[in-house]
Amino acid sequence: MSRMVDRHFEEEGPVLYAALDEMKLPSFPEYQVRVRYAKKHRCGVVVKGPKLSGNILGTDPLKDNRLLLKAEASDDTDEAKEIAAVVNELSKEISYILVSHPLNTKRLVKGKNIANGPLKRLWHSN
Repeated sequence: MSRMVDRHFEEEGPVLYAALDEMKLPSFPEYQVRVRYAKKHRCGVVVKGPKLSGNILGTDPLKDNRLLLKAEASDDTDEAKEIAAVVNELSKEISYILVSHPLNTKRLVKGKNIANGPLKRLWHSN
């Protein structure tokens, strides 16, 4: 599995990422998720909620053909543990939405990589 869907993603990216905007997290209804297309294959994901922490490890395996890593708390605080759980559920829900999106079905038929979720590299709360 490639870690990048396509460098030329300007038409499809906004459509797929719009399908993620304001998605719900079943186990964490108190959190809000916003997703915006940035450029090429990139997007921004914002999570708003009551227990935010930037003290988690990202999910990028850093190499192709590896499974997405689970977010883990990088300290022992309740906030870091909770936001790691939120990010893991977010990853699961994003993948579910994208894999079942009709645009990805078309990509698959054309032999292209499907978009199955943004890699979570850096998370901050302010």
